[in-house]
Amino acid sequence: MRGHGDSDRDPECRYDYEYHVADLEAVLAKLGVERLVLVGHSLGGRIGTLFAGRHPDRMAGLVIVDSAPELDVRGTVRIRVDLQKNSGGGNANFASEAEYRDVLAHAYPAASREALARIAHHGLRRRDDGRFEPKLDPAWFKGRLDADTDAEAMRGARGTAHARHVGCARTSSLPHARRARRRERRALSDVADRMVDEVLRHGRLVIIPRAGHSVMVDNPEAFRAALTDFVLERSERAGRPPPRLE
Repeated sequence: MRGHGDSDRDPECRYDYEYHVADLEAVLAKLGVERLVLVGHSLGGRIGTLFAGRHPDRMAGLVIVDSAPELDVRGTVRIRVDLQKNSGGGNANFASEAEYRDVLAHAYPAASREALARIAHHGLRRRDDGRFEPKLDPAWFKGRLDADTDAEAMRGARGTAHARHVGCARTSSLPHARRARRRERRALSDVADRMVDEVLRHGRLVIIPRAGHSVMVDNPEAFRAALTDFVLERSERAGRPPPRLE
């Protein structure tokens, strides 16, 4: 996404949902992708929901991972606190990748050392002074932390309206369920149940054990299994050979 990873930072700081959805539309048009199973985690889940609401006929499936148009404030506050700790409010810098990996180890206690090393390696860029800083644009980060509560609620309401129009054959919501810190870290809470029961017409809920907000980092094996089952099911229903998942 813009402002993330090796993508360019937006000099005009246009990081609202609408711009991310427009970027997704542009990428799919460039690649010639007409129909797809879309997987989105956290922010990506909300972007995916908005995209699917606009283009229901293009959706073979939608996987929303620990995200929803409407989020539980208990979970979002905790995630924001963790973001501040891990990135210094967008101003963090490190002497080495190893130093950043040690910081990540506190945020992802269930993650393997190899996974943390990959995150540190691909999530940092070297500054002119030789130190390392996160690739995420600090302007994007600050905008998310300073988001107005009412504006967030409006986005949630709009997202729920979009979700009601998702017409894909099956959707799946994959919130985490880490028992040790479930109450304070869960961003979905009862929202996930209501999404499946009341909003997503063909949705089902999958609980990934031993995982925090970053489900695929904390328990990659269980996440992969759930995602693979979902994608294979979509392929079978469409009468197509199953894709190879790497």
